[in-house]
Amino acid sequence: MKELEAIAKVILKLWKNKKINLIEKIIENLRNEGKIYFLIEVLNFIQEYKIKLEGREPAKLFLALDYDERKIERLLEKNFNLKVKITEKIINDELVLGGKILTSNYLFDFSLRSFLEKLFKK
Repeated sequence: MKELEAIAKVILKLWKNKKINLIEKIIENLRNEGKIYFLIEVLNFIQEYKIKLEGREPAKLFLALDYDERKIERLLEKNFNLKVKITEKIINDELVLGGKILTSNYLFDFSLRSFLEKLFKK
């Protein structure tokens, strides 16, 4: 994880200093070492880092039916004072209705399935 974070921070610093040719060298070295998969992890880290710099929490959204994720982001901020940026949206019909939001710190389950399970367990 430290290697991932270090490479990501180096790439960000090079980008700020407009050293694109050095970023290309890092990518070429990763490719030559057979670590191109590592680059995807670095890019994901950079994306999450950028979201956190904006004061938001990266989140995955699982929905039973397609819905505008921006509206869900606004509802979470308004009702729970939770600022999230949905980075991935997955449609999952097993949820019946509603959905789930997963961040590094929270799991909000607003699916009908979860509601019914809680209702009938009591």
